[in-house]
Amino acid sequence: MSNLLLYTQKIEPKWKMLKQLLIFFNNYLLRMLLMKGILKKEAMTMDAKLMLP
Repeated sequence: MSNLLLYTQKIEPKWKMLKQLLIFFNNYLLRMLLMKGILKKEAMTMDAKLMLP
């Protein structure tokens, strides 16, 4: 039983780190996608402005 406790104590911080990493990665991806979307929108409006006489 004590072995199991030691094992969980060793592995728990790794899980916490992994969770934080995943959350960070998800936020980063979302931000990238949002930025790309915004840039695309801006590019489209720029194109529309250029097309207008």
